[in-house]
Amino acid sequence: MICSLLPFKSSWVVAFCGQIVATILNISALSLALIATWRCKDQVGCVQTMPFSIVVLFFTLLVAIFDTLQTWSIYQILSGPMIITSAPQRTRILFAWAFPFAYLINFTLMFNSQWTPLVTPHLVGDTLIILMANSGESVILITVMMTLVVFDVLAAMAIIDSLVLKAIYVQIALTLGGIFIYFGAVQMKQKDLEYTESTVPIKMEQQDFEYAGSKMSGPTLVKRNKKKSKKLHF
Repeated sequence: MICSLLPFKSSWVVAFCGQIVATILNISALSLALIATWRCKDQVGCVQTMPFSIVVLFFTLLVAIFDTLQTWSIYQILSGPMIITSAPQRTRILFAWAFPFAYLINFTLMFNSQWTPLVTPHLVGDTLIILMANSGESVILITVMMTLVVFDVLAAMAIIDSLVLKAIYVQIALTLGGIFIYFGAVQMKQKDLEYTESTVPIKMEQQDFEYAGSKMSGPTLVKRNKKKSKKLHF
């Protein structure tokens, strides 16, 4: 996620190196776990814990597969041309990551009978921002993001569950990141428009001046051409 937000190839190189290390460690852990489980299969004490060992091996295998696939994906990104994502695309990535935390918070509070309406805005707001990120409605999107932050702060003050509080803090961080990215893009667009509006009159004046000069120099060029043609005819 961080590499998707940073438009630098060096960040992807660092991520690739870290992902290779993580993949090697996961494959090593899986190999050691397989060896330990295989050696322990004939002992009486290990027979009782064998189902749990198989479950752990299964999840370790899944992690190793996902790490391998992610390493291959980063390699393909580095081998191809770099594509710099725009601010709306980066905002969409942030809220795509924040979206599962909204369901985690609501389901956890419902399971513990501690649900509050303060945690529901992200269910609608995150979806709205993901769908409207490229719509150009900057005022609406920034207003929605600020409203989500306000509800997150109120929810953090009213909730005691530690897991839910951590998820709310993640939501606040991702939403603030989306606000900064989108607000910075809006400011850059306004500066570009001001620069374009200030340079258009100058270009028009230059074009008018060149057009007037060409009209003034036109007859002389025709006369010179006629003189040359007369001399050649004589």
